[in-house]
Amino acid sequence: MTDGDESGLYDFAGTLEAIREREVLYAPHSGMAADCLGAALDLGLQFGEDSVGCQLARHGPLDQLYRAVWKEIDESALDYLECEAALVRLIEWIEGLAR
Repeated sequence: MTDGDESGLYDFAGTLEAIREREVLYAPHSGMAADCLGAALDLGLQFGEDSVGCQLARHGPLDQLYRAVWKEIDESALDYLECEAALVRLIEWIEGLAR
């Protein structure tokens, strides 16, 4: 129970919805996305650089999304459908760890 305090929680479902609605680069979604992707990379690294989680978070569409959130690349470089598909795979990987 969080007693209303949601600090430290990662909203992957909210990030996925923000990607689908093309709002992920705008507050408050951008901060949520950066937190989720950073946490996913940290988790992936715990399983090794070759883990699915690390590969999804560090390379490809989710890496581009992370860089776009931080304004390192332009939004026009993003393929939102690829970002969505990669985040779905990442969520499935994380859920698989909990089984």
